[in-house]
Amino acid sequence: DQIHVRKDQFLVLLETISARVLPDKYIKKIPDKVNFQEVKSKDKPVSFDATDLKLLYLLSKDATQTNVALAEELKLSKDAIKYRLKQLEESGLIVEYRPAVNYSALGFSINAVLVNLNSDLVKVKQFENFLKAEQSVLWCAKTFGYYDYLIYVISHNLDEFHDTINKMKTQFAEVIKNYEVLFAYEEVKYEFMSKSVMMELGKK
Repeated sequence: DQIHVRKDQFLVLLETISARVLPDKYIKKIPDKVNFQEVKSKDKPVSFDATDLKLLYLLSKDATQTNVALAEELKLSKDAIKYRLKQLEESGLIVEYRPAVNYSALGFSINAVLVNLNSDLVKVKQFENFLKAEQSVLWCAKTFGYYDYLIYVISHNLDEFHDTINKMKTQFAEVIKNYEVLFAYEEVKYEFMSKSVMMELGKK
């Protein structure tokens, strides 16, 4: 039997509002904590070639690889890799080196919230500032589609998650038209960089 999708929705990610590996308020709860320095992207013209894309792809798979290992993989010298990495960092193509954290092993869960706002520019800006400041917001982006924002909220339990949602609803009751919560059950796949995209860009 054929299964027909009767309703679907598409969201196009327009702009990242905030991104964290792990909010500061949770760092103290984890033994042997590591503090990650925030790296600001540089407002400079960006140029890259196919080798840069291959380098980015390798780093997206394992950012702990040594320059020697990367040089062997790309058939370049270690100094050439060092130079390319420096250029990618200065241009803003490499913003940060982040670990891929197994949040469930640390006792956390990540749930998604989709939010639709009224077109009040002042309130919208305040809402975005709230997302940047709210420690329970792990990642959020402005979207194009039925919803205006996609937000990932980290929490230890449902009570903590609902506290964040209620805070958002209380502070922005006048601007939030509607919202939807998606509870994560299992992570099936997550890629930091798609190989197909890398190959397509490399053709240009």
